[in-house]
Amino acid sequence: MKQVVFLGIVLACLAGCSDLPVASAGKIGCSPDEIKISDEHGGPNKSKSWIATCKGKRYVCSEVKTGKDTVEISCAPEQK
Repeated sequence: MKQVVFLGIVLACLAGCSDLPVASAGKIGCSPDEIKISDEHGGPNKSKSWIATCKGKRYVCSEVKTGKDTVEISCAPEQK
């Protein structure tokens, strides 16, 4: 299942990663419709970062290009 989610994230990001809730979902354990995105930084062909909020918890997420057509997405609980 994790491979399918990761593949879905990679495919979504190859299309520009415009759907950040989908990109965040597998990393934070919430469905995309439960996730609110804020504080987006970066852009096309650049690294990106954003805050994904689900069920009152905030996660700092990032997308880093790892190859010509691949990216790596990671999310971690926000430190206060």
